[in-house]
Formats: sequence, C-alpha cells, structure tokens
Amino acid sequence: MVNQIEASPYLQWFNIIKYCQDNNIALQAYSPLGSGLMDVKNDALLLELSAKYQKDVGQVVFRYLIQKGYAVAYKTTTAKRMESNQDIFDGFELSTEDMTKIDTLNRLDGGWGLPSPYDLP
Repeated sequence: MVNQIEASPYLQWFNIIKYCQDNNIALQAYSPLGSGLMDVKNDALLLELSAKYQKDVGQVVFRYLIQKGYAVAYKTTTAKRMESNQDIFDGFELSTEDMTKIDTLNRLDGGWGLPSPYDLP
C-alpha cells in the first residue's frame, strides 16, 4: 500500500506518518515545495540550513521528507533541476536537531487548502 499525501515543511501529518510507518504503508509526498502557494523557497530557516549544508532549499526540503520516511514526487520542466533534485544521496543528511527545527514550520494553512485528512470520515 502507498498513501500519497500533500507534505512539505509547512504541511506535516505527524499522526498519519506514524500510522503508516506502524502499519508498513509506504508514504509518498506530493507538492513538497508547496507549488508556489507557500514561500517555502524563501523561508529563513530553510535558507539558513541551505547555507549550512551547501545545498539549495529544494534539496534541503527533499532530504527532510526522505528522512521523515517519504518517497517524494515532484514536478520539474528542466533536466538541470531534475539532476539537482536528485543530488541528495551523496552522504548528505540533516541532523536530528535540524530535522526538529524544520518540524516547527508545520502550520494549519501550509497546503493547497484541501480538507484535512484528519477530518475525513
């Protein structure tokens, strides 16, 4: 089974993550950068971490989601961006402290405005 849900640093479903992990359900994140609705690429914390790890913000976001247990689905129109997005498997990992910092970016209005999965019957 795969549960594909919208997920980004601004939109995390911690209870769903735990449930899926506890029940061997793969997680896939779509809209990891918020599709421009949220200013993820200009977030002060993510820019700070980008400089710290010498990666772009997108790479920091993708690494964060991978470390949370997601497979990440993203859209790009250029080969250069596709290569850059995949350049997170070179030994680059976010520290536990930095993962916790990114967790604090979670917000109720962090997505497309779709109904919360917690509210579904």
